[in-house]
Amino acid sequence: MKKLLHIITLSLASLSISYAEMNCYVFTDKDERAECERMNIRESMSLSQATKKKEKRWFLGIEGGVDSPIISELAIFIPKILETDSSIGYIAGANFGWQKYGKGRVGTRFTIGMQYMWGNYVKKDTQAKKSLESFMPYFASDLMIDFIKRERKHFGMLLGLEGKFSFSHLEDSDLSFLERDGGALVPYLRAGFYLNLGNHILDLRIGAPFLFFLFTAPNTIVPKFTPTLGYKYLF
Repeated sequence: MKKLLHIITLSLASLSISYAEMNCYVFTDKDERAECERMNIRESMSLSQATKKKEKRWFLGIEGGVDSPIISELAIFIPKILETDSSIGYIAGANFGWQKYGKGRVGTRFTIGMQYMWGNYVKKDTQAKKSLESFMPYFASDLMIDFIKRERKHFGMLLGLEGKFSFSHLEDSDLSFLERDGGALVPYLRAGFYLNLGNHILDLRIGAPFLFFLFTAPNTIVPKFTPTLGYKYLF
C-alpha cells in the first residue's frame, strides 16, 4: 500500500511539475524525497533548454531592393564623395542570422548576407550609360521594438547599423582595369518595419551610408539610399 501511494504521488507530481516546482519536503521517506529532487532537477534543465530555444531563433531569408539616384538626391546626409556620378541598380540577396527577445517588447537581430546589384552607371560629364555589377557581402545588427506583441505575432520597428563590402565592376572601355574594378567598405544606418507571424517575417527597411572607405578604384559603385523588402523564415 505504501509503494502504491508513493507511485501515485510521484505520478501526480510529474503531471503538475511543468507548472510549478514540487515541494519535496512533503515526503518523510528519504528515498522518496531524493527521487522528488531528481525530478525537479531534470524538469528544471528541460525548461531552461526550452526557454533558451524560444528566446534565440535562427532564420534564413531573401531580399530585393533598388538604388535610385532620384531617391538618393533626397538624402542630404549622404557623403558628397558618393554623389559624383549617378547610378540605378537592382538588388537581390540572401541572408541568415538569429534574433532574440528578452522579457519585454525589445529584441535584437544579427544578420549576415550577400547581395548582388546590377544596373546602369551614368557619367555626369558625358551622360553616357555604362552597365555595372557589384557583389556585396554584409553584416548587420538591429534593435527590434515591438509595437504589437500577441503570442507569436509581432509588429514593430527596426533600428540598426550595417557594414557592407562593395566589390564593383564597370563595363567601360575608356577606363583602365584599376578604374573599372574596385572595392569599398561602407557603414550604413538602417531603419524600417517588420511583421512577424509565427515562423514568417516580412520587413521593409531603408539604408543610407554615413562613411566611405575606398579600397582601390575611384569609380567604385556602392548603393546609396536603398529601400529593401525582405522575407525570413524562422527555425
